[in-house]
Amino acid sequence: MTNYVSYEIERCREYGGRVEVLTGRDSMPGDFWTVYGRLPNGEAQALSDHTTLEAARAELGRLEADRQRRMDEDYREVCGRG
Repeated sequence: MTNYVSYEIERCREYGGRVEVLTGRDSMPGDFWTVYGRLPNGEAQALSDHTTLEAARAELGRLEADRQRRMDEDYREVCGRG
């Protein structure tokens, strides 16, 4: 599994056969929300698309909880606990 340093949600739209991220363009209507994982080198990778912001936030919460669980497991392994 890829170890992302953070996650984010961006509003997107399909336009002319391409996907456009609408960061900072609040007045433009979006078609869907994309959850991204941020790699240590700064690159963002699209992980999932959602029709509602609520669904994207739920996925983000699941991913962050999973990341925290893995960090806790790594800590216990390094510290000899667990």
